[in-house]
Amino acid sequence: MPTRAACRPAGAWRAAGCAGIALAVLAGCGRDAGTRSASQVLARVDGTEITVSQVNNELARLGGNAEHSPALVRRILEGLVDQQLLVDQAVEARLDRDPQIVQALERTKRQVLADAYLERLAGTSRPSAAQIKAFYQANPGLFEKRRVYGLREWTIGPDRMSPALLARLDKARSAAEVVLALKEMKIEYREAQTTRPAEQLPIEMLPKITSAGRGAVLVVNAAAQANIMQIVDWSEQPVGELQAAELIERYLANARKKDVADRRLKELRASAKIEFRDGGAVAKPAPAESRPAAPADESTQKGLKGLLGR
Repeated sequence: MPTRAACRPAGAWRAAGCAGIALAVLAGCGRDAGTRSASQVLARVDGTEITVSQVNNELARLGGNAEHSPALVRRILEGLVDQQLLVDQAVEARLDRDPQIVQALERTKRQVLADAYLERLAGTSRPSAAQIKAFYQANPGLFEKRRVYGLREWTIGPDRMSPALLARLDKARSAAEVVLALKEMKIEYREAQTTRPAEQLPIEMLPKITSAGRGAVLVVNAAAQANIMQIVDWSEQPVGELQAAELIERYLANARKKDVADRRLKELRASAKIEFRDGGAVAKPAPAESRPAAPADESTQKGLKGLLGR
């Protein structure tokens, strides 16, 4: 049986090693293994073939930490059989012609194609050891001086964060003063006590948060909501450079992909003819320089939040 490394995706999925696992499972099924090995077909459901490639794709989705054992491959194969049975029933019920389902399928297709193009555009180059070390040293609040913060938070709508409120909050030195400012300005809010490690806070604010004392009031204004935070307390929980290396590598790779995507989209927008309806349901786009930055993809957003599983 191949080792985990043999089946681990590294830029492109190593199908040959994982195909060996899938075909090994087939050999234990008590059927004609030789025929299927040649055709790469692992099962048929009312004539529809389920192939090694489909199983390998499912294995790839599990990532490099999954144990690619024959038992796992068999479970995946059984799951694909069940899925095909349900797909056949959906087609028989003509659900593949339902307008909403057709739109959902088209949306998925568009997203897969867009993601595949960006993956190819970004390439598979990995951050160097020097880049990883530089990121570690440039972000002591995430690593060498990492803290877990006890916070009091007030959440409001982003449109309610006015210059007048910011001026009041800048002078606030207690929770009571924050609440008083919100009430006097008739701003609805949600209040909560939270515990958040440094990696769950905006990375660009960490230097300010790290240098702020207990009781300090800070504001994070995002597209979806605005958070007013008061630092109640913290505990030191540093992370060593070796512990952080793999996480930093993943974060930098995703950040590079986002940068490549942003630059390419800017080029494409500049050269494409894009028309928006005027006065209709679709608003005119804001100029490129005034549009908020696109959010990082899911893997980038989760990257630093998954630090050591804390």
